[in-house]
Amino acid sequence: IADPTLAEMGKNLKEAVKMLEDSQRRTEEENGKKLISRDIPGPLQGSGQDMVSILQLVQNLMHGDEDEEPQSPR
Repeated sequence: IADPTLAEMGKNLKEAVKMLEDSQRRTEEENGKKLISRDIPGPLQGSGQDMVSILQLVQNLMHGDEDEEPQSPR
């Protein structure tokens, strides 16, 4: 049985990821090019994660719980 609160949070999370991806794509199109690593200052190269990646990981964690079947007591 799915928790309605988690289902709603999952739905909102999917919408947020889609909005972020759309915004990121529009920004890249407006800039006309993607930043390459030499354009980013040294300390920021490859450090951290972008918001889209973090939201996708959270979404995967939430949906991973739904995929697991409840185990019967032994």
